[in-house]
Amino acid sequence: MALPTLDSVFASAANVPRKYMLAQWLFNELGSGAIADYVTLPERYLWAKIAVAAGGTKDEAAYIGLPKQYAWKDIYNAVSGSSLGTIDWSEKQALGRIAAAYRGDTANPANLATYIDWPWRYQVASIITSLLTPPEPEGFNAMIVSGAGSAEANGTYLLDGESEGKPRYTIVGGTTDTNSIFNMGELWNIQSFYGQLELVVYETPDLVVGWGSLLGVEPAPTVTGTNV
Repeated sequence: MALPTLDSVFASAANVPRKYMLAQWLFNELGSGAIADYVTLPERYLWAKIAVAAGGTKDEAAYIGLPKQYAWKDIYNAVSGSSLGTIDWSEKQALGRIAAAYRGDTANPANLATYIDWPWRYQVASIITSLLTPPEPEGFNAMIVSGAGSAEANGTYLLDGESEGKPRYTIVGGTTDTNSIFNMGELWNIQSFYGQLELVVYETPDLVVGWGSLLGVEPAPTVTGTNV
Protein backbone atom coordinates (compact mmCIF):
# COMPACT_ATOMS: atom_id res chain seq x y z
CA MET A 1 0.00 0.00 0.00
CA ALA A 2 2.88 2.38 0.85
CA LEU A 3 2.53 6.05 1.79
CA PRO A 4 -1.06 7.31 1.71
CA THR A 5 -2.32 9.84 -0.78
CA LEU A 6 -2.90 13.12 1.06
CA ASP A 7 -6.37 13.57 -0.44
CA SER A 8 -9.72 14.71 0.97
CA VAL A 9 -10.34 11.31 2.61
CA PHE A 10 -7.00 11.51 4.42
CA ALA A 11 -7.60 15.14 5.41
CA SER A 12 -11.02 14.26 6.79
CA ALA A 13 -9.56 11.42 8.88
CA ALA A 14 -6.88 13.75 10.28
CA ASN A 15 -9.11 16.74 10.99
CA VAL A 16 -10.91 15.59 14.15
CA PRO A 17 -10.02 15.54 17.88
CA ARG A 18 -7.42 13.06 19.09
CA LYS A 19 -9.83 10.75 20.93
CA TYR A 20 -12.18 10.70 17.96
CA MET A 21 -9.29 9.55 15.77
CA LEU A 22 -8.48 6.73 18.19
CA ALA A 23 -12.17 5.80 18.28
CA GLN A 24 -12.24 5.76 14.46
CA TRP A 25 -9.15 3.53 14.43
CA LEU A 26 -10.85 1.10 16.84
CA PHE A 27 -14.10 1.17 14.88
CA ASN A 28 -12.32 0.45 11.60
CA GLU A 29 -10.31 -2.35 13.20
CA LEU A 30 -13.41 -4.00 14.67
CA GLY A 31 -15.83 -3.19 11.86
CA SER A 32 -18.57 -2.81 14.47
CA GLY A 33 -19.75 -0.78 17.44
CA ALA A 34 -20.42 2.95 17.63
CA ILE A 35 -17.73 5.62 17.38
CA ALA A 36 -19.78 7.85 19.70
CA ASP A 37 -19.52 5.22 22.45
CA TYR A 38 -15.79 4.70 21.97
CA VAL A 39 -15.07 8.46 22.16
CA THR A 40 -16.40 8.59 25.72
CA LEU A 41 -13.77 6.10 26.97
CA PRO A 42 -10.55 7.20 28.69
CA GLU A 43 -7.61 7.15 26.28
CA ARG A 44 -5.89 4.25 28.06
CA TYR A 45 -9.06 2.17 27.50
CA LEU A 46 -9.00 3.02 23.80
CA TRP A 47 -5.35 1.92 23.51
CA ALA A 48 -6.22 -1.31 25.33
CA LYS A 49 -9.14 -2.05 23.01
CA ILE A 50 -7.11 -1.22 19.90
CA ALA A 51 -4.29 -3.53 21.04
CA VAL A 52 -6.72 -6.43 21.56
CA ALA A 53 -8.52 -5.75 18.26
CA ALA A 54 -5.21 -5.63 16.37
CA GLY A 55 -4.17 -9.03 17.75
CA GLY A 56 -2.16 -8.18 20.87
CA THR A 57 -1.27 -11.08 23.14
CA LYS A 58 -2.64 -9.59 26.37
CA ASP A 59 -6.23 -9.03 27.44
CA GLU A 60 -7.89 -5.64 27.76
CA ALA A 61 -7.48 -5.43 31.53
CA ALA A 62 -3.75 -6.06 31.27
CA TYR A 63 -3.27 -3.27 28.74
CA ILE A 64 -5.34 -0.86 30.86
CA GLY A 65 -3.07 -1.52 33.83
CA LEU A 66 0.19 -1.13 31.89
CA PRO A 67 1.86 1.96 30.41
CA LYS A 68 0.56 2.55 26.89
CA GLN A 69 4.01 1.68 25.47
CA TYR A 70 3.08 -1.98 25.99
CA ALA A 71 0.00 -1.56 23.82
CA TRP A 72 2.05 0.16 21.10
CA LYS A 73 4.65 -2.63 21.14
CA ASP A 74 2.05 -5.39 20.84
CA ILE A 75 0.07 -3.54 18.15
CA TYR A 76 3.23 -3.22 16.08
CA ASN A 77 4.19 -6.87 16.56
CA ALA A 78 0.69 -8.11 15.70
CA VAL A 79 0.32 -5.98 12.57
CA SER A 80 3.89 -6.42 11.30
CA GLY A 81 4.01 -10.15 12.08
CA SER A 82 7.32 -9.67 13.88
CA SER A 83 8.67 -9.49 17.43
CA LEU A 84 10.63 -6.28 16.90
CA GLY A 85 8.38 -3.93 18.86
CA THR A 86 9.79 -2.37 22.03
CA ILE A 87 8.48 -0.37 24.98
CA ASP A 88 11.46 1.97 24.55
CA TRP A 89 9.85 3.75 21.58
CA SER A 90 8.51 7.25 22.07
CA GLU A 91 4.95 7.82 20.89
CA LYS A 92 6.25 9.36 17.66
CA GLN A 93 8.52 6.38 16.98
CA ALA A 94 5.84 3.85 17.89
CA LEU A 95 2.99 5.42 15.90
CA GLY A 96 5.20 5.95 12.86
CA ARG A 97 6.29 2.32 12.87
CA ILE A 98 2.75 1.10 13.49
CA ALA A 99 1.48 3.18 10.57
CA ALA A 100 4.18 1.68 8.33
CA ALA A 101 3.20 -1.81 9.48
CA TYR A 102 -0.48 -1.27 8.71
CA ARG A 103 0.44 -0.03 5.26
CA GLY A 104 2.95 -2.81 4.51
CA ASP A 105 5.82 -0.33 4.40
CA THR A 106 8.19 -1.42 7.19
CA ALA A 107 10.90 -2.59 4.78
CA ASN A 108 11.18 0.77 2.99
CA PRO A 109 13.59 2.93 5.06
CA ALA A 110 12.70 6.20 3.32
CA ASN A 111 8.96 5.72 3.75
CA LEU A 112 9.40 4.51 7.32
CA ALA A 113 11.32 7.70 8.16
CA THR A 114 8.46 9.73 6.69
CA TYR A 115 5.87 8.00 8.87
CA ILE A 116 8.01 8.62 11.96
CA ASP A 117 8.59 12.29 11.07
CA TRP A 118 4.92 13.01 10.38
CA PRO A 119 2.76 14.66 13.07
CA TRP A 120 0.56 12.43 15.21
CA ARG A 121 -2.55 13.23 13.17
CA TYR A 122 -0.94 12.10 9.93
CA GLN A 123 0.38 8.94 11.55
CA VAL A 124 -3.03 7.88 12.85
CA ALA A 125 -4.83 9.02 9.68
CA SER A 126 -2.48 6.71 7.75
CA ILE A 127 -3.72 3.82 9.89
CA ILE A 128 -7.39 4.80 9.64
CA THR A 129 -7.29 5.07 5.85
CA SER A 130 -5.36 1.80 5.51
CA LEU A 131 -8.20 0.04 7.31
CA LEU A 132 -10.74 1.71 5.04
CA THR A 133 -9.00 0.38 1.94
CA PRO A 134 -7.08 -2.82 2.75
CA PRO A 135 -4.62 -3.75 -0.02
CA GLU A 136 -4.82 -6.83 -2.13
CA PRO A 137 -1.85 -8.95 -1.01
CA GLU A 138 -0.81 -9.41 -4.61
CA GLY A 139 -0.48 -5.64 -4.97
CA PHE A 140 2.77 -5.54 -2.99
CA ASN A 141 6.14 -5.61 -4.73
CA ALA A 142 7.81 -7.66 -1.99
CA MET A 143 7.05 -10.28 0.68
CA ILE A 144 8.79 -10.72 4.03
CA VAL A 145 8.98 -14.34 5.20
CA SER A 146 9.76 -14.74 8.91
CA GLY A 147 9.50 -17.29 11.68
CA ALA A 148 9.82 -20.41 9.49
CA GLY A 149 11.27 -23.48 11.19
CA SER A 150 13.41 -23.93 8.08
CA ALA A 151 15.52 -20.80 8.49
CA GLU A 152 16.63 -20.76 4.85
CA ALA A 153 13.06 -19.87 3.85
CA ASN A 154 13.16 -16.62 5.85
CA GLY A 155 14.02 -13.35 4.14
CA THR A 156 12.73 -10.62 1.84
CA TYR A 157 11.40 -11.74 -1.53
CA LEU A 158 11.10 -9.26 -4.41
CA LEU A 159 8.57 -9.33 -7.25
CA ASP A 160 10.14 -11.24 -10.13
CA GLY A 161 7.68 -11.98 -12.94
CA GLU A 162 4.70 -14.34 -12.82
CA SER A 163 3.77 -17.98 -12.29
CA GLU A 164 0.41 -19.26 -13.58
CA GLY A 165 -0.84 -15.68 -13.93
CA LYS A 166 0.09 -14.71 -10.35
CA PRO A 167 3.06 -12.69 -9.05
CA ARG A 168 6.29 -14.55 -8.38
CA TYR A 169 8.73 -13.37 -5.70
CA THR A 170 12.43 -14.30 -5.45
CA ILE A 171 14.52 -13.96 -2.30
CA VAL A 172 16.91 -11.00 -2.23
CA GLY A 173 20.26 -12.06 -3.61
CA GLY A 174 18.83 -15.21 -5.20
CA THR A 175 17.65 -16.37 -8.61
CA THR A 176 14.59 -18.27 -9.81
CA ASP A 177 16.55 -21.44 -9.05
CA THR A 178 16.87 -20.53 -5.35
CA ASN A 179 14.16 -19.42 -2.92
CA SER A 180 10.87 -18.36 -4.50
CA ILE A 181 7.24 -17.67 -3.64
CA PHE A 182 4.97 -18.62 -6.52
CA ASN A 183 1.51 -19.91 -7.38
CA MET A 184 1.11 -23.46 -8.65
CA GLY A 185 -2.14 -25.37 -9.01
CA GLU A 186 -4.07 -22.68 -7.08
CA LEU A 187 -1.72 -22.97 -4.10
CA TRP A 188 0.96 -20.51 -3.07
CA ASN A 189 4.33 -22.13 -2.41
CA ILE A 190 7.51 -21.07 -0.70
CA GLN A 191 10.22 -23.32 -2.04
CA SER A 192 13.92 -23.44 -1.35
CA PHE A 193 16.10 -25.21 -3.91
CA TYR A 194 19.63 -26.47 -4.00
CA GLY A 195 20.36 -27.35 -7.58
CA GLN A 196 17.55 -29.75 -8.50
CA LEU A 197 16.99 -30.88 -4.91
CA GLU A 198 13.90 -29.46 -3.25
CA LEU A 199 14.74 -28.73 0.39
CA VAL A 200 11.80 -26.75 1.77
CA VAL A 201 8.15 -26.36 0.77
CA TYR A 202 5.44 -24.39 2.57
CA GLU A 203 1.98 -24.07 1.03
CA THR A 204 -1.25 -22.09 1.44
CA PRO A 205 -4.27 -21.17 -0.72
CA ASP A 206 -3.82 -17.54 0.38
CA LEU A 207 -0.68 -15.49 -0.17
CA VAL A 208 -0.36 -14.02 3.31
CA VAL A 209 -2.31 -16.28 5.71
CA GLY A 210 -2.73 -19.95 6.50
CA TRP A 211 0.74 -21.20 5.62
CA GLY A 212 1.41 -24.85 6.41
CA SER A 213 4.45 -27.09 6.18
CA LEU A 214 4.70 -29.65 3.40
CA LEU A 215 8.42 -30.43 3.43
CA GLY A 216 9.56 -27.55 5.61
CA VAL A 217 10.22 -27.65 9.34
CA GLU A 218 7.48 -26.36 11.65
CA PRO A 219 6.51 -23.73 12.51
CA ALA A 220 5.20 -22.47 9.21
CA PRO A 221 6.27 -18.90 8.41
CA THR A 222 4.51 -15.58 8.67
CA VAL A 223 4.32 -13.83 5.29
CA THR A 224 3.85 -10.06 5.22
CA GLY A 225 3.35 -7.92 2.11
CA THR A 226 5.43 -4.76 1.78
CA ASN A 227 6.73 -2.27 -0.76
CA VAL A 228 10.43 -1.59 -1.23
